[in-house]
Amino acid sequence: MIIIKAGDDIAHADRLLMLLALYLFPCDHAHMKVLPQSVSYHALPADELVRVFETDAVQGLAQEEAVRRLALFGGNRLAAEKKTKRLLVFLAQFKNPIIYLLLAAAAVSFFFRDYQETVAILVVLFINAFIGYWMEMQAMRSMDALKKFDLVFAKAWRNGRLVEIPSEEIVPGDILFLDAGDIVPADARLLSVSRLEVDESPLTGESVPVQKSTDPLPEGTLAADRINMVFKGTALTKGNGNALVVGTGMHTELGRISGLVRGAGKEEIPLNVKLNAFSRKLIWIFVPVVLLFFLFSVIRGSDLLAMLKVSIALAVAAIPEGLPIVATITLARGMLKLAKQQVIVKKLAAVETLGSANVILTDKTGTLTQNRLQVNTICLPGKNIGITWNETEKSISYLPHILSAHEQESLQKLLHVGILCNNASFTDSENPVGDPIEVALLKLGEYHRSGLLSEIARVFSRVYEQPFDSNVKMMGTVHESEGEKIVAVKGATEEVLRHVSYILKDGTVQPLTGEEKKEWADRTDQLASGGLRVLAFAYKDRVPGNNDFMRELIFTGLCGYPRSHGYRRSS
Repeated sequence: MIIIKAGDDIAHADRLLMLLALYLFPCDHAHMKVLPQSVSYHALPADELVRVFETDAVQGLAQEEAVRRLALFGGNRLAAEKKTKRLLVFLAQFKNPIIYLLLAAAAVSFFFRDYQETVAILVVLFINAFIGYWMEMQAMRSMDALKKFDLVFAKAWRNGRLVEIPSEEIVPGDILFLDAGDIVPADARLLSVSRLEVDESPLTGESVPVQKSTDPLPEGTLAADRINMVFKGTALTKGNGNALVVGTGMHTELGRISGLVRGAGKEEIPLNVKLNAFSRKLIWIFVPVVLLFFLFSVIRGSDLLAMLKVSIALAVAAIPEGLPIVATITLARGMLKLAKQQVIVKKLAAVETLGSANVILTDKTGTLTQNRLQVNTICLPGKNIGITWNETEKSISYLPHILSAHEQESLQKLLHVGILCNNASFTDSENPVGDPIEVALLKLGEYHRSGLLSEIARVFSRVYEQPFDSNVKMMGTVHESEGEKIVAVKGATEEVLRHVSYILKDGTVQPLTGEEKKEWADRTDQLASGGLRVLAFAYKDRVPGNNDFMRELIFTGLCGYPRSHGYRRSS
């Protein structure tokens, strides 16, 4: 409900109502004609969107206007999942076919005044329920604790000043400033970018960062291809930019996915399916047996009441009272084991569902594993070097352990090139920001010698960059130190070899012959056939200018990465 108080600008209120309609029903502002849902902000020019949202691309929203819109559109948060009451969590532990049979057995035992049997069954059932309840409450408490740590702040322009505010207070029309390492707080249309790349794997599953631009796109462009938009929950890996917020909360791509997930029907978990089948088998087997026993006993003249008690006792004995608690303890152990691996399982029975998966068919190895890479092979002229990583001591060792002075010089030069020709950041060793390949190069340099990264950053300043291009398959950077410029290049071996004329070998720069280029191409093929990704490195000293600087380069060597790190094959 929108409340217009005395003294409010009615024209402004009308514009606010129009903005609300635009927000809920995308429309063509020029003609105010409602368009299909497929029409989105990626198809409109940036300046038109700024005008429609009545904001300022430089100054941002006024604080008073932001407060109005927060009340109008609500907080920038996804719909919270309804919290289950503790009593219902406890009662849910009895939702099990075997439990139903045991409760029936306890009731019958109580009816025939077999109190010892009744108490024994009920104690087992309540111990089983308490274990399941305690484990699920632990998971709920862990989820609540994670939500407290999930408070994200965003940088937005308000009243012409860049301020940091909780992401929940972001409103449509806000102008965001986004920088490498930031989590995007809302869906937004990019207004300006500087080498901006975004990791959109939370939405698309693609672990390769997406390069962004500001140009309008065709109306029917799919969300995954909207390179002039950034989406809530994605992360910036490189560059920076300003963006106009066009969707918050449940009116974001992440919100739509959340709504679809919440609306999806729930299937019976495999464990309950198996228990239902087992219960039916028990009933079909033992009910006829008990009835036949009772009938034959009565026909033979046995006491009717005594035989009824014996028949019921036989039925109770056939029910495995220990099965529920054994299953619960087994699942609880699995739940605790997963918790040690930083995995929170909300429902105890879901552990069995996870264990039922024995084959996964996917090409998203980077997304499903740690999305981290480590260099395990370096190829220098005349020698291949293996690398062993020690994460505890943050160091590496080489095999062979002894390198000649010339080999050490070549290795040092390759590491320098890998660090210079790099857009990742390594300010936090546990959470580096950037492309996994580039992060691995920085990590290699830092583990080779602590402080190497800061030393190179202090000596060299970047003055120019030729970004990686899928056609050229190379990246090049120009750096300046004490008035002299040097070039650092990395990329696909075949492309780098086309641009090199020399090689650093035996401590000197020597011409690189066509035969030697073929040998390096063969070494690349050998590494690739062993399941490695391969990068080639080159450099050049004393560059006169930035134009066409990637010519007559000096080749240094290769690096090989295993294609996936942090997984093992299933047995």
